[in-house]
Amino acid sequence: MIGLESWFANFSQISQRWITAESLAEIPRPHLEYAIWGLWKGGQVMSILGGLVVHPIYRLYQQRQLTPETTTTNSDKIIRNNCRRIQGRFLLLGLVGGPMLAYFHSNTMTESELKARCYQIRLDGEGLTMDRMTFVFGFIGWYWRRFQGAVDGINLGIVGALAHRKLVAPYTTPMFYDAIPKEEQYENVISGEKHGASKLKQFLIEMDEKKATNRLRRSLEDNLLKDDPTARCRNGGIFEGGQCHCIHPHTGPTCQDYACTSHGKSVGRRYDPNSLFFNKPCICDEGWEGDLCEFRLTDRCSDRGEWVKDHCHCMGYFFGSECQYTSRCDQGTIRHGRCICNTDWEGDYCHQILCHHGYADTKNNSKSCVCPPQYKGIHCDECAQVGPKIEPYPKCVVNLYPRHAIQTRKKTKTEIRHRFIIIMCACAFLAVIALMMVFVHYRRKKNKNPEVELARQQELDERTAMLTEQAMTSAMAPVAQRKKSLLGTFQLRRDISKDSSFTKKDPRRLSLQNPFTLRDRSRGSDENS
Repeated sequence: MIGLESWFANFSQISQRWITAESLAEIPRPHLEYAIWGLWKGGQVMSILGGLVVHPIYRLYQQRQLTPETTTTNSDKIIRNNCRRIQGRFLLLGLVGGPMLAYFHSNTMTESELKARCYQIRLDGEGLTMDRMTFVFGFIGWYWRRFQGAVDGINLGIVGALAHRKLVAPYTTPMFYDAIPKEEQYENVISGEKHGASKLKQFLIEMDEKKATNRLRRSLEDNLLKDDPTARCRNGGIFEGGQCHCIHPHTGPTCQDYACTSHGKSVGRRYDPNSLFFNKPCICDEGWEGDLCEFRLTDRCSDRGEWVKDHCHCMGYFFGSECQYTSRCDQGTIRHGRCICNTDWEGDYCHQILCHHGYADTKNNSKSCVCPPQYKGIHCDECAQVGPKIEPYPKCVVNLYPRHAIQTRKKTKTEIRHRFIIIMCACAFLAVIALMMVFVHYRRKKNKNPEVELARQQELDERTAMLTEQAMTSAMAPVAQRKKSLLGTFQLRRDISKDSSFTKKDPRRLSLQNPFTLRDRSRGSDENS
């Protein structure tokens, strides 16, 4: 899977056997893995933006654009489909832009920094829970309504992940948990790679031993088959230039000895695979074995025992076929036969203290550290002096500037930065509102009907002329006549409103029914009084 086996095993959690502490820290393709993480996050962010922000705003805008002339029985369905199409395009934008942004950001980091970031993402259980749930619900939504339904599925998965984090995980057994316990996880990628490299090295050494042994045995068998008792050079050797050129592993003047290492002695012509005493070509020293005495016995027992009679005799508290397990763990926890050390402890039994500064005190069996004058504590991880002018750990030096002055300066800079960000966000928000207002005004102006506007302007002119004439007449007439005129006008309005055919057919019924504004009415009532 192009280097994503460990990532897929951790993300899918299909089988616990595929996931180990070493495979969790193995990140062969950090750029591709970081781009996949950008794919998840881009889809989630744009789904929230498109489904929960743009969708309702665009729906409200479409509904406000409806008029009685343009409203049909399918208007709600058309608006809903348009909104779903918009949110699907937002999701597609997130799926395309998320990996691109993540890839560009990964190029700004070094290889070690990128691997450390990917390792933190793998260990983030809550983030993985959200990614898994959004992936499942998003796929179901995509099968239902393609990209439009995928947005609803992703949003539902985000809500489910948040509910799982706040309600399920703290009070009940969580649905998703770490396959590797936190105490067995490596602190960083470097420690995991070192441990994995040591295990790989041991495995390769064992494979090389097996290959070398099989190759040597095949060579011995071939040489014995080629052996000619009457030849000057035995075991397939060739005489040339006054000497024998032997085939490995044979050596000597007549190619009858064996090329044993310095830890063994050749048996020569006495070698016989079926013999009781000389069934090997070399007699090895104590602690060594192999056909040519090339293997050290302690290597087969992980340097924790001796190889005696085809099995390991383990030392101390170690046991197992290769002395790989331990029953003692002073400053740690035994997990699967291994001693997992606590922080700042090391050794086979986690019995050796790790000093941040200074060295281990051998007088008390390395249970504490001998610290320099400026440090203190069991691990030399604290400052010996405390005060306003002492730099915090790990510097622990005298600073001429008071600590509160530095903190106040940092706080002031932070506040200025936050205020600047708030001002910029407010300006951006106002700019968006202004653009929306301009857009709405432009759409309204574009959708105006010239005939309707002309009729409306004519109605307004007639109404203005009628009000002007009425006002002049009222000013010249006496009070009684003005009162009679007003009563006659209101009587005319009631007669017109009773005539339903006139109000239905005449498009200017509103202006006839309301010849006076509220201001004119109040003015007439003041004059009557």
